[in-house]
Amino acid sequence: MNFRKIKQEEESKYLEIRRPLGEKILSFMEDVHYKTKKRINSYQSVYAWDNWSIFDIDNKEYFAMHDYLFSHILYDDILEKASIAYPKHFNTSNPEDVLTAINLTRGRKIVNMGEWLRQTSYIAVTDMSMKKVLKIGLFRNIDKIEFSSGFLHCLKHFKGKNNQYLTSITNSKKKFYNQPELPSTLILCITDCLFNGAPKSIIPFNDDYTYVYDYVMGGKTFEVHFYYSTKFDVYMFSTIHRI
Repeated sequence: MNFRKIKQEEESKYLEIRRPLGEKILSFMEDVHYKTKKRINSYQSVYAWDNWSIFDIDNKEYFAMHDYLFSHILYDDILEKASIAYPKHFNTSNPEDVLTAINLTRGRKIVNMGEWLRQTSYIAVTDMSMKKVLKIGLFRNIDKIEFSSGFLHCLKHFKGKNNQYLTSITNSKKKFYNQPELPSTLILCITDCLFNGAPKSIIPFNDDYTYVYDYVMGGKTFEVHFYYSTKFDVYMFSTIHRI
């Protein structure tokens, strides 16, 4: 496990990056999801040290801020546990089934869970230079049969430790990649791709851009998509799939 929580004695080292990263992500979330500053204030818990992690790639350190559900995803294998406990809730072409399984596994019920998670569930990553900020949302929207964009969307191209499905539908081409260390390894690869790779194409979209990368994982080549907001200088993960 490459992710670890920040120790109390390490907190002073990361104070200089904690506030600007938190403010950038909160401003972005407010603009995209919320109508008033008053509502975003209820999510100031992002500054709690329990919601911050560090990890390294090739001896380079990265700093991650995440909500409580992504903490469960990273540290408690909540998706794997849900898919084992409630296998009939996965690969059903109904995203709500997956959210129900997560709720049941966590042992707590969130009203309007889909909308809540769309707005608030994410992991944001940067390095100590803060030249790039990556935001991986759980999903952008819920369509009729699948999650659109984001982490739960891309899992349709993967299978977990015991070949279990981890989202609502499978890749129609059945071009799976078995990755037993989902989801932490996938987050590491997405981070490595953006921070250390070079885009093969940059596509303008209104005032923003889509960045497309090739990335090799386990000897297989994947295509990775990011949406870049020029207003907030944030890269948002869209998807990753086999080529």
